[in-house]
Parts: sequence; C-alpha cells; structure tokens
Amino acid sequence: MATESPKIKIAIIGGGIAGLSLLFGLLKHPHLEPTLYEAGPEIAGDEGAGIGLAVNALKALELIDPELRKAVLRADSVALSMPVAKMMMADVDHLYYGKELLEVSARDEKNGGVLFQRSKFISELFKLVPSTSCRTNKKLSRVSEHEKGVTLYFEDGTQEEVDALIGGDGIHSNVKKHVLRDVPGNWDSFFCHQYFYVALIPMAKGKEVLGDQYLNTLCQFCWLGKDNFLIHDPCNNGETLQLIAVNSTGETWDSKEWTREKSLSDLKSDLSGAGDLGMGFYELLSSQQQPLTVRSTWEHPPTPTYSSGRSGILGDAAHAMQPWQAAGAGQAIEDAMILSTLFSEVKAASEVPSALKAYTEIRRDRTQYVQRMSQEMGTFLLGDSNLVKDVDAFRKIILGRWDEMWYFDLEGHRKQAIELMKAS
Repeated sequence: MATESPKIKIAIIGGGIAGLSLLFGLLKHPHLEPTLYEAGPEIAGDEGAGIGLAVNALKALELIDPELRKAVLRADSVALSMPVAKMMMADVDHLYYGKELLEVSARDEKNGGVLFQRSKFISELFKLVPSTSCRTNKKLSRVSEHEKGVTLYFEDGTQEEVDALIGGDGIHSNVKKHVLRDVPGNWDSFFCHQYFYVALIPMAKGKEVLGDQYLNTLCQFCWLGKDNFLIHDPCNNGETLQLIAVNSTGETWDSKEWTREKSLSDLKSDLSGAGDLGMGFYELLSSQQQPLTVRSTWEHPPTPTYSSGRSGILGDAAHAMQPWQAAGAGQAIEDAMILSTLFSEVKAASEVPSALKAYTEIRRDRTQYVQRMSQEMGTFLLGDSNLVKDVDAFRKIILGRWDEMWYFDLEGHRKQAIELMKAS
C-alpha cells in the first residue's frame, strides 16, 4: 500500500492583499498546507485608504480563482468609466490653469479598472479562507533556514517549522532581510521625499464644497500643481469621495516613521497655489480629526533576487514602488498568481527552491520595469508645473505608459514560469 506524501507546509507572513490572495490560491491544492501569520491583532486594511486595480490585476485575480474577482465586486467597488482618469492643471499661475491636460482610457470600455476601499476588499478576501489558516499576533522576529526547511521565530516566543517561507510583510520586511542576507549592498527601503494627506468623506459633502462639475462621473481626477499633486476619486459604490494631496518635501524621515502630524497652517501652505480647488481640499481635509496626519512614501532599490533557498518575498516586501502609476497592488497580485501557479506544480519539499528561483527569474524584470516607470512618473508629476509648457509634448511623455502594465500577457507569463521551474 503506497504511503501518502506529507503535505508541503508554507508560511505566508503578512495579511495584506497579496498574502491573502496567495493563501486562497494555495489552499486550492490538497498537497499544500499554507498558513498565514499576521503581526497585528486582526487582519484588516487601513480604513482611510482607497486603492485601484487595473485590468491586469483583475485578470491576475481571476487566474488565481474567479472567486477573487467576485470579491472585488462585493467590496463596494466602483467600476471606472471612460476615461478612467483625467489630468488637470491646478497651478493658478500656469497658462493652462483649470484646463484638461490629458485623458487616460482603457481599450475596453467595459473593463477600465476599479476603485475601492482597501479594508473592505481585505475583509472580503478574509471571508474566503478558513480562519484556521490565519494566525494573528504573530510578529516574525527571526528566520533560520536549514537543509530540511525553515524555522520561524516569533516575538511571542513560539516557533514553527515549515518547508517554504513567503514574505508579504511590507516595505520594512523581516523576510526580505533574510532573503538578502548574503547579497552585498544596502537594500533598505528609502524615503521618496513625498508625503500625502488622505481622507474619505461622504460624496454629498464633497459636492457641497467642491461642486459637482468633476464629481458626477466615475473617473479619477488628478490635478498637477506646483510641488503638489491633488487627486479625487469615488469609492464605496460612489457614495464616498477619496481626497489625496501629495507634496514633495526636503524633510528627512526615519525608516520607522510612517506618519507625521501636520498643523492647519501646514495644510494651508501645502495646498497654496491650487486656487479654489486647493481651498476646497483645505476645507474638507481640515474638517478631519485633529491633529492632521500625513503618510510617507517609500520604495526599494531594485534588488537582484526575490528568493533565497526556501524563502521568497512578494509585493512591497520585494519591490515597493512609488504610487504614481497606481500599479503596486496589481504587481503584488501578479506575484501571488505566479507563486500559486508554481507551488501547484511542487510535489515535494525538495522542489521549493526551484519554484522560488523560477519566481524570481520571471517576476524581477517585470516588477522592476513597473517600479522604474512609477518613479519616473513621480518626477514628471510632482515637480515644477512649468515643465508643462507644451501640452502636446507632455501628452506624448505621459500617454502610453500604462499599456505594458495593463495589457501584459499574464497567461503566457504563467506558462513561462512553469517552463523555467521544470528546466532548473
């Protein structure tokens, strides 16, 4: 009588979108035993942040499992109309003040992407997985890798033995430090000299203050200012308006600083030069709980690998990027899609390093291309608005930058990943 092979134990560190998507994808395969470990007391997204998923991210969710695409709909998401975004001039001193600079549209009018509140989507993802597969209050402190597996040490004094470790533990990832422990160089994330205010307010209040000229359409509006950039978009089935005000700064932030407090005078200064729109943002943002809190933007230097032995990283832990192409969450979901595909082919624990090596090889170039494009876009958009002297030239720089991200052949990407794994 043949003995059944032991299940392959996989630890996922971090309960964000990427970690939960990967967990769901791995649970489909009976030969895998994945468990997600979250440092916090519960698995929940940030209440004050909305995010967008473009067509590539929605396709990646579907390739993991159609149920994940349905979870987007249940998260009170807003399906963007055409165009999906408009870029306007907010600098009152600029020749084009108040005028439209360009529109960004998807190829398919019925599939332009979605906007939703991050916490609602994470809540929907969490409903799809058994609670026994998620463990909270488990902050990873140390990793030890050996010939037969990986030992995880948690701050509560407990430890776990697993066959594979996947870190989705964010930009200051402990798993990343383990994966890159023997790689020369400094791979720490760095502050991008940008911070942003963010608020979710009732759409009715937004229309009362800002007017409804730009709020009656399911579209993201982006306003180019002088050293600042303002965004407003709908979420929660269009009942909520998200406001984001981004500013460049010469300040130095410590790696442990995610947020800082700002005064109302700071807010007014940061919104100066944006005319009536800036004053409308000021009225709405200043009505939020005081003191105001701004959040920082960080990114990784491009790293030479996303894996080492039996350990790998995904999402922000692997390639944290600036938000200027709205692509970070989508790339994390693509990572989860490739990892779930590769692990579906892993039949013995000894094959884990080959799967993770193939993951690095297939994902590094694509994610770092998107990372580079996002960084360049930040330079274009959060700089001197006088760079926009010729709208036609500006459009040529900006338009087309999404095509390779949105319309990438993800099914071919999966096939190539499996081929790489089998060839190693």
